[in-house]
Amino acid sequence: MQQPKHPKQQSIRAITLITTFMGAVILLSVFALKQIKASTTEQIRDNLQTLLLTVQEAHHILVEQRRFAVSSIAETAAIVAVSKRILNEYHGGFPLADSENLRAFRQFILPIIRKFGDQGFFIIAPDYANIAAMDNNSLGRENLIARHKPELLAKVFNGETTFIPPIKADKEAATMFIVAPMLDSQQQVIAALALRINPRSYFSSVTTIGRIGETGETYAFDKSGTLLTESRFDQQLRDLNIISNNQSSSFNVLIKDPGGDLTQGYKAKLHYEQRPLTLMAAQATQGKSGTNTEGYRDYRGVPVMGAWIWDHKFQFGIATEINVEEALEPYYKTRNTFIQVLSISLVMVLLLLKLIFHLQRQHRNRIEQTNAELEQRVKERTADLEKMQKELSEANEELAMLAITDSLTGLYNRRHFDNQLSLEWQRCLRDNKSLAIILFDVDHFKQYNDHYGHLMGDMCLKNIGSLLNVSDITKRPSDIIARYGGEEFIVMLSNTDRDYCIQAANAICQKIRDLAIPHEYTGKSSQVVTVSVGFIICNNLESLRPNQLVSRADIALYSAKDAGRNQVVEYHDDQRIASRR
Repeated sequence: MQQPKHPKQQSIRAITLITTFMGAVILLSVFALKQIKASTTEQIRDNLQTLLLTVQEAHHILVEQRRFAVSSIAETAAIVAVSKRILNEYHGGFPLADSENLRAFRQFILPIIRKFGDQGFFIIAPDYANIAAMDNNSLGRENLIARHKPELLAKVFNGETTFIPPIKADKEAATMFIVAPMLDSQQQVIAALALRINPRSYFSSVTTIGRIGETGETYAFDKSGTLLTESRFDQQLRDLNIISNNQSSSFNVLIKDPGGDLTQGYKAKLHYEQRPLTLMAAQATQGKSGTNTEGYRDYRGVPVMGAWIWDHKFQFGIATEINVEEALEPYYKTRNTFIQVLSISLVMVLLLLKLIFHLQRQHRNRIEQTNAELEQRVKERTADLEKMQKELSEANEELAMLAITDSLTGLYNRRHFDNQLSLEWQRCLRDNKSLAIILFDVDHFKQYNDHYGHLMGDMCLKNIGSLLNVSDITKRPSDIIARYGGEEFIVMLSNTDRDYCIQAANAICQKIRDLAIPHEYTGKSSQVVTVSVGFIICNNLESLRPNQLVSRADIALYSAKDAGRNQVVEYHDDQRIASRR
């Protein structure tokens, strides 16, 4: 009969079995924790890279939207015309500070600058001098871009709308630009239009979408490792004396490694200027993109995980980081739970495996929940980006509505003329100034169209428009020439006298006659295109509304036609011909 085993032997066997089982459990637990950490780390890596690419794409979209907006402004015929006049004044030695054309340009561009929150503008001559700016102090000086980024400015004068990354300004900490070429009718670059963009507001609109969790931060930096955006930890940086109380972190913080966690009381051994760049900044400023989930110190010395990219096209880097502690929080919670479970497993061995599986499920649920939250935040930020893109598109459509010229003749259109007439009438009424209207149309234009065809009719009007565009009839910025409808044209002259009105009206009549555009059906011996002109000058505007001025000029025009055409007639109160208005 087999002897029963000794209790000590049974205990040793039991202890051995339990120890072996617990050892196996511990080994399995360690393996499971490594797998969980690897899975968590991989998820963090993917989320950081996705967020980084989203922010970079947001920046590219914003740049392209602004490039399109600035190009649209630079291509506007009225802007090009004013710029050419300013350029001529510059070449002619005229004091730009006294230029009415510059004042007109500022009035036009100021609402656009306010709309986008920009800091200012420049018109840059081919010799890189400022010929227009927000303030007179910059006029005639070498442009800031030419001093810091001449190679980028050269691209603009080769016809390319260009983004200028942040550069040191004279008064501001830094600034950046979108610069578009301005082309003449021969598609030659005559000047460049630069809008001055606020880097802080610009980058903040993009990088704030990358702030996830409690410590997640996305920021931009330049080649020297200088922070270009507001840090999420501004107050912390002030408490650490990295920046002063009245300073912002943007453009005032170098992304340097202090050697330890300053937020935990670490005292840096090296002076601020002697510290090396962080692992991320050192690689990024050398043009290398990467990801690190093992952990490295940020500019506060806090261990973080991060992903970064150097944007070679726009010459700055973008990084997104999150504290290691927060990133691995689900893992740490799981690990601590495992330790607690293993501690009590000596008396609950049979429940250990079940508990581990349960905890693993809990962990997976936490990971999935965390990932779902991250994905939801990315979706929300993406939706915000799409909203911004839509708003920018609407702003561009609004810019397109600024087209106020007649496409055939290149003159102002009727809508713009009516608006300007109303404004100028109010100004002249207030200042007790005179206001004159010259109205003229092409004689026998219907017969011209019937005989030569509508294509030649359009060419006739286009030639007249080109003549009027380069004429010196308008002397003041408020004077305007417009196509009023069909073959009819109109001129508004403010603060003028009767002699000049007669001179201008006769000049119009003579200049168009001198074009010598053939017209066999004029009924005259000259057989060229002529115009009939009617005008009125009013020194007392209290008795007349703007439309009444036009109506009286129209009556005078009718009188010119009734008198045989190809002549000028001034309106008098005794004329009784019915107006067409």
